[in-house]
Amino acid sequence: MKFNQREIFELKELVSAIKVSMTLTIDSDSLALDYANDNSIQSILRKRDKEYNIDYTNSSGVNNHFSTDDWDKFKYRIRSWIQNIKRDNPHEIDRKGNVQELSSNFYTIFQEANIIYGLNFKDSSGMIYRKALEILVKDFLKKHLPIAYENIIMEKTIGQIIVHFYEKKNNDLIARDNAGFENIKQQLDEIIFLAKSIGNIFKIGNDFSHYERKLAHITPLDMKAGILDIEKFIDNQIEREKLINRQSELNNKFDRNSSI
Repeated sequence: MKFNQREIFELKELVSAIKVSMTLTIDSDSLALDYANDNSIQSILRKRDKEYNIDYTNSSGVNNHFSTDDWDKFKYRIRSWIQNIKRDNPHEIDRKGNVQELSSNFYTIFQEANIIYGLNFKDSSGMIYRKALEILVKDFLKKHLPIAYENIIMEKTIGQIIVHFYEKKNNDLIARDNAGFENIKQQLDEIIFLAKSIGNIFKIGNDFSHYERKLAHITPLDMKAGILDIEKFIDNQIEREKLINRQSELNNKFDRNSSI
């Protein structure tokens, strides 16, 4: 007997609430619920007549079996098993120090998208990845550009921000030649490759929210990979700015000492 849609949804809801990276695979007569970060921690869920069964492996490699005719007790056992996995395997996604300091909320939402993807909410994960991207980009631009531009950054979408500061010429992206942007031309030129990538990934994220996707060949994992590249660029940019500032401080110090 198959699990019905309500039961499957409640299981997904249970896992996402605990915030552990699990994968849920739906077979013809069973469900496979596995810990995404260790393929030795697995489970098989079955429904036979009025009885629910789970065979599972804990973090120590011990096999267990549980069966009941009570759906709530069955969910409770699964919840306890996953909570023990979380306790025994404290897992955090790779967080770059510069980005964590800049935008800790980005990592929170990014991890939620990973969990949702593992539970087979594919299109929904695409929308959450898009949210994570928006948080990261806005936090970076607020730091990278003068405070006078903060209202523009906060009030516009990522796509609108790119169009506000850049334009396409001969199928290439260049900073707009506006009188109001003279004081930030260097900053805009420094991140022009980042702006191109952000624009492309943002389009993919928007596509996941449409009734009919136009970019159906692009998966949430493609979007995830693009966001990680953006994260690396921002991390390197921040580190570069720190090095330049430290070098400037040293230059000033040496200049003062040379006059002694």
